[in-house]
Amino acid sequence: MNIDNLNPENNNQNNFNSINPGEPNVAPMEPNFGTPPINPEPVPGPIGTPPINPEPIPGPIGIPPVNPEPVPGPTGIPPVNPEPIPGPTETPPVNPMGTINLNPEGVASSEAFVEQPSPLMGSTLTANTPLTNDPINQNNNMNNTPINNPNNMINEIPNNPTTFGGVPTPSEAPIANEFIPKPSKKKGGKKAIIIILIFVLILGIGAAVYYFLNVSNPKTSVSVTAYLGEWELGTELSQNITDYANITGIDPTSCTLNTDAVNVNVANSYTYSITCPGLKEPVTGSLKVTDNKGPEVKLKKLTVKPGTEVLPEDFIESCTDPSVSKECDISIKDDSIDLEEIVSEVGEYTIPLSVKDDFDHETEVDATLIVDENAPTTFLSCELNTDYVTTTNGDITITYEYGANDNGELVSISKVATYKFKKQSDYDAAKTEYDNNKMLDDIKGTATFDDKAKIITLVSDIDISDLQTELDSDTELKTYEDVAIFHEDVGDICSLP
Repeated sequence: MNIDNLNPENNNQNNFNSINPGEPNVAPMEPNFGTPPINPEPVPGPIGTPPINPEPIPGPIGIPPVNPEPVPGPTGIPPVNPEPIPGPTETPPVNPMGTINLNPEGVASSEAFVEQPSPLMGSTLTANTPLTNDPINQNNNMNNTPINNPNNMINEIPNNPTTFGGVPTPSEAPIANEFIPKPSKKKGGKKAIIIILIFVLILGIGAAVYYFLNVSNPKTSVSVTAYLGEWELGTELSQNITDYANITGIDPTSCTLNTDAVNVNVANSYTYSITCPGLKEPVTGSLKVTDNKGPEVKLKKLTVKPGTEVLPEDFIESCTDPSVSKECDISIKDDSIDLEEIVSEVGEYTIPLSVKDDFDHETEVDATLIVDENAPTTFLSCELNTDYVTTTNGDITITYEYGANDNGELVSISKVATYKFKKQSDYDAAKTEYDNNKMLDDIKGTATFDDKAKIITLVSDIDISDLQTELDSDTELKTYEDVAIFHEDVGDICSLP
């Protein structure tokens, strides 16, 4: 095989170990830019026709095609250039029969280095001398892209290479067929980066929240201003801290109220204190317990015979007030009324009364006076010893109060139901029930309320004709003696008022 187109300026050594005559071959690697076109040998055509040169094989972009050497045809027919054989994508036409300097001096090959014996110095280059094929050119060296040999040519250095252009092959010079691949990045590195980014994001959110809560919105200083200065005598002391002071900058429920020194049953001036988180010392306030209202009064209907002596206190069943040390001050409100004159005549009268406590706080009430010839002169009170079923959560006591005339006949009967409660909620519920229905446990009557003691008293009048049924008695009950015997037999407790 003849090698016609070699560039002596290139130091690349191209070796084609096996090229079949009459068949164009393409170099496995790209030549360097600037390599001139090389014509392939003519391809023999039919007998009597000239050889046909194949068309040049396209090379890299911007490099003219290289024509394979003409292939000799039949005798007497001039050679014909065949059409160029297309090479790899974006590779220049390469003369399959020639060698091209593809590895200029100073450019490292990307092929794996293969250790070869040193060529003899001064060896003569002949047409049959195999040359080393370097697939790397400057373009591939910049792109780091190895070129595959399309014709599966074996690239190696012969055991005894000769000189090329008078320059011997360097002793034991390795030739690399491919670039050393870049080490692949480990997936673990990407995961570590993601974890770090998430951690940084969490820190950023935490810093933003801290800034919003502590920098952009600074805490308001705690302020406590005591203002409660007076409290009603005998009234249960409030435990609501906002009734005593104006508290800002903190939830009032986190503060502590101390009223241990206050006695609501004794009129006097006292000190209370409030302790809150953020305060260096408790805030104190002054509380004056005073009596600003009159006593609570419970009246009773008074029936007397003409000429009976009547006093203002006879109309009062009970008078309660925290400031009262002994008893209330009771008087007739209208000075023009003379009780002695009124009692001298039969009739029913309204008597205005004034009831005062120790601080002269007044309660005004209207009492009823009945003057009757048949008025009771003897009285009896009997408390039932049997349990009475109640729909409330209080303890109930049933008492019958009797009045008899001079002949011992019953002329007045009252049923008194007294409810006592331990819990404030039960007391309030019973008050609400009475307000809605005007009765408790089917007992109708007039109710009085003692909020301090949580007691409800309900009074109803009983007709004499209904007394036997009311008490479920086997005998008729019409006289003072009848009711006294009945209550004694059933174990009730009776007493004189």
